[in-house]
Amino acid sequence: MQELALIIVPFVLALVSFLKKSGKWDKAIMVTVAAFHLVVTLSLCIRGSTVANILGADSLGCLFLLILSTLFGATTLSSTPFIKYTEEGYFNYRYVIFMLLLLGSLTGVILSRNIGIMWVFAVAATLASTPLIWHYGDRESLEVVWKYTLICAVGLALAFVGVLAMVEGSKDIAGATLGVDLLARGAALISPRWGRVAIAFTLIGYAAQMGMAPMHAWLADVYEQAPSPVAAFFSGAMVSCAFLGILRYYQIFASTPLIADFREVLLLIGLFSIFVGAVYILKADNFKRKLASCNIQHMGLLWVGMGLGADSVYATMLYVLSYSLAKHLMLLTSGNFLRAYGTINTSEISGGLSCMPRSSWLLIVGAFVLVGIMPSGVFIGEFMLFRRMIAYPHLLYLGGVILTVSLTLMTIAAYAIISATLHITLSYDNTSVFTQGTEPLVSHAPQWVFIALLLIIALYIPRQLDVIIRGAASLLGGSGGF
Repeated sequence: MQELALIIVPFVLALVSFLKKSGKWDKAIMVTVAAFHLVVTLSLCIRGSTVANILGADSLGCLFLLILSTLFGATTLSSTPFIKYTEEGYFNYRYVIFMLLLLGSLTGVILSRNIGIMWVFAVAATLASTPLIWHYGDRESLEVVWKYTLICAVGLALAFVGVLAMVEGSKDIAGATLGVDLLARGAALISPRWGRVAIAFTLIGYAAQMGMAPMHAWLADVYEQAPSPVAAFFSGAMVSCAFLGILRYYQIFASTPLIADFREVLLLIGLFSIFVGAVYILKADNFKRKLASCNIQHMGLLWVGMGLGADSVYATMLYVLSYSLAKHLMLLTSGNFLRAYGTINTSEISGGLSCMPRSSWLLIVGAFVLVGIMPSGVFIGEFMLFRRMIAYPHLLYLGGVILTVSLTLMTIAAYAIISATLHITLSYDNTSVFTQGTEPLVSHAPQWVFIALLLIIALYIPRQLDVIIRGAASLLGGSGGF
């Protein structure tokens, strides 16, 4: 019942927002939904969820539900000054409506125990997110919407072929449905030929929604054109839920010989994405585009972690949680500078520390957390993954090659992010134009909370969180811990 309420409540209140069309009502509705979603999520994570054939939250679902709920809470608080700011100029009442529809759809992706229903909610999430990108209604955002819709539509069509392949390949399983648990228990009976088809099309399909290379063409454009709270929510929630779609298939094949092929493809695409992210981040001047390139790279590291298997699965689950918080806080903070300077191009912003001291310190600390230099959950996750690369057993020296390539490319990205951050905050250039000087508490408080959480994870992983992460890793055939 709780699981169903998590999906239905955002849809119902989206209808209320549509009927009221009021900025004050929208703020109250978003806060209400965020609080409700977080309370119910914590209840499911602490007390456990009844895993049924259609809806339910196992350990893997609880982890991603916790990510989604936390990020939406921060997005809600950051949307308050955003709504106030845009009300003074141009405010689009579709913003709150489609944010709630997106939340409900992504919740459905996480709670679905059937890969067919999960795909339906993934389609709904894509449709709900499209108007958010076109929030300002200008020509540039319209072009981005078309690019995003086209790439994701093709990706989802390919993912649907993966669903059909699972239907065909699971005919020998008694009482076969598309339920994740049933398919995982009878995975040995799935036709290897159809299993490989399902793996290939699923990886390509959901990779398009994640913005993985070479299907990444939409990602930087969306980050630049979408409102900052939307871009931040995309970076952590939308991408993570697409990753969960892949992990559900990984869960099904975890105990079969096909998992070896699955892991090899994850390794190859992951390393390629790490390379592409490093190349694009050096060319970008827009800070949001730099963060998008960083996102491509770190999503690649997630794929590499799942490709390594064994105890790296635990590290990957910790990393997906930590990095979601880190990139969310960076995009929210970049929105503060965009409102203040009217641009987020690195070359056009300077003197941030004197004009916006709170946001500047937040951006500096956040950058060091994001790239894994400062002790945090991101640092711990990366350290555990790099340690696993050294011990990779399958081919002599391959682990060392993976480690060297990953470290080199991620160092390039770290340099690009830190240098851009220091230019924005510490350099002084008379050409920059500072237009707004206010820094309301809600514009930076959620980010500092995220930084505190990431620092706590570096020192001590709370017991209940550790249980959830270990449970998620176990479902995926992994082991290990911190």
